[in-house]
Amino acid sequence: MSLEVLPVELLQAILKQLCPRDLAALSSISRPIYPVAMRELYTSITLNKRKQSRLLAKSLKHRPAKASFVKYLVVGSSITYVFYYHAVANGLLKLRTDSDAVKALPDIVKHLDQLKHFEITADEISSKRLNTVIHALKAEQLTHLTLLTDLQPIGDLVDFIVGRHPNLQELHLSPHALCGDKIPTLALTKLEEFVGPSWCFSRQTVEMPLFQVSIAWSAEAPEAGTEDIIRSLATSCKDSLKVLCCSKPGPCEELVDAITTSFPDLRGLEISSSVIINSPNTVKRLATSLAKMQELIALSFNPSLVLSDQRRGGIDLLQIVDNAKAIRSLSCCGVSWSKVDNRWVHVEKNC
Repeated sequence: MSLEVLPVELLQAILKQLCPRDLAALSSISRPIYPVAMRELYTSITLNKRKQSRLLAKSLKHRPAKASFVKYLVVGSSITYVFYYHAVANGLLKLRTDSDAVKALPDIVKHLDQLKHFEITADEISSKRLNTVIHALKAEQLTHLTLLTDLQPIGDLVDFIVGRHPNLQELHLSPHALCGDKIPTLALTKLEEFVGPSWCFSRQTVEMPLFQVSIAWSAEAPEAGTEDIIRSLATSCKDSLKVLCCSKPGPCEELVDAITTSFPDLRGLEISSSVIINSPNTVKRLATSLAKMQELIALSFNPSLVLSDQRRGGIDLLQIVDNAKAIRSLSCCGVSWSKVDNRWVHVEKNC
């Protein structure tokens, strides 16, 4: 049976399995398949080099209808927040994106009125250029925006972003971004997920329906104390927040105390810290704090948290969560456990 006689829904399902090169080749040899292949080819686009940006800008200029196909646009590398926080900040990885690729973005994004997901990950982009790109972005359907740019003052941009895009649900900012002249209010926003530096919550007083928050404390930006940040976050979204991820250098006891006091109903908690759990006092303090969280199901400590004896470190960690009866999933230092029939079972260990 020829692909050309298949129902559109089935043809789309098949084309989703093809790489961009194969999609382009297939569209060039079959006129009936061309419109379906083009829609699939332009749905998700990743730009890393100048040539890619120039070709896309030229294509959208000559055939504006293609712009409505683009739903996902990634400029640079699509990476996780925690990976960015540790690897990039510590100089283990440089996110080099061709500056000319970023330069062409305003001429590209201004056409993408159906864009839903937009990411920029680059460690070399000027504030002026970033502002130009954001102001050119007018997609009313945008629900996700990621700006992982190295040490750029973006406080002035945040309120503009949430004001321009009323349907925005997820906003991810660089954990090391500078505040600039203005701490954003994030007012009148429908954000459900926020990732970014903790200074964004240093003066929050408005209520937000955030479900998941990832925040990082950075040495480069002046910030309020740990308790002040967590208290401000609780003021904004205590009733809605269920998952909290925190990245903060130094011991984590103070951070955990603040979180458990302000968010006793959290269901997921991830802590990234350089603390070493090797004293009975630390174990007792963390255990007392976590015992307040009777709704907590999943707890994770970042691998930078090293126990006194990794071979038997699970003993201390299990003591910490002994009174947090709801926890069913636990991970630390590459070791994971699950609770089965009220017994902790070792799941995996990543080398």
